[in-house]
Order: sequence, then C-alpha cells, then structure tokens
Amino acid sequence: MWRDGGFSSPTTLELYIPPQHQRHKGHPRVTPVDRPLGVFHVRSNRSEGEDGQHSSYISIPIITLSDLECDYINARACCSKLNKWVIPEMVGQCLSTMLMLVSMHWFIFLLNLPIAAWNIYRYVKVPMGNMGVFDPTEIHNRGQLKSHMKEAMIKLGYHLLCFFIYLYSMILALIND
Repeated sequence: MWRDGGFSSPTTLELYIPPQHQRHKGHPRVTPVDRPLGVFHVRSNRSEGEDGQHSSYISIPIITLSDLECDYINARACCSKLNKWVIPEMVGQCLSTMLMLVSMHWFIFLLNLPIAAWNIYRYVKVPMGNMGVFDPTEIHNRGQLKSHMKEAMIKLGYHLLCFFIYLYSMILALIND
C-alpha cells in the first residue's frame, strides 16, 4: 500500500502522512499528487492524461471546473481536458436521440432532443480563433466559469432523471414479457 510497493491496479489507496509528521528518515514518503481525503490518499498510477478515460464523462466537467475555480489547475489544462469530451458527448447524445426516433420511443426521443440540439448549437457557435467550446482566455471572463458549472449541473440532473426513466422502462418491459 506504500508508494514503492503495493497493488498493481490502476488506483491504490495510500496512507498520507505529511512530511512534518514523519518521524524517521527510512519512512516511505508519500507525495500529495492528488488531494488527500481525510487520512487516506487516493493515488493514481496512471498518467494525468488518462484520468478522464476511466471516469464517467458526466462528472468530468464538474470536477475539472471546480478544480479551476479553486486554482488547483490552470485554465489551459482545464480547457484542453474538457474540450476533448465535447465531440464524444455530442455524438453519443445525437446517436441515442436517433436510436429513440428509429425505435419509436417518442417520449424519450423528445426528452433527448433538446440536449442533443444544445450540444450541436454549442459546438457550432464556437467563435473563430477559440481553442474550442471551453477557451482558456475567455473562461474567467463574463462569468463563463459559473455558466459552464451551471450547465454541467443541469446535465448531471438530466442524466440522473434519464437513468431512472430508463430503469423504469426496462423494469416495465421485463414485467410485461
């Protein structure tokens, strides 16, 4: 469980002991790469670029934007991390919307349509010269950070609502068969 030994899984749980509390020289030092959670410290053995690939794409904007708001990461790193998820999110939402249309699930189609349209609108309306939907030079201007955070929270609520609707539909379909 210490830094030099431990598990071979991508994420290990390590005990975080601040340097001022270490008693002797031979004690393994754990560096706080990630934020400590209480006395335990979750440390990732992956590189920084892989962190988002194993997480849910819904929580990535909320966590990344809150890290930017608290100055844990700079604006360029935040925007590059968020911009690589814009197109996959748009394609996934449009694909699920089209599948609901083809399968004639009208209520779910109408529920997915505004989010798909918003994702397309957001991608199309990126000004020329910007890095993407999230631009490091403009994210702190005109309250864009707050509006991006509000959008991420609304999408989280939307996906939570859709999860329960899909779960109800699945249970209903299993009971009827």
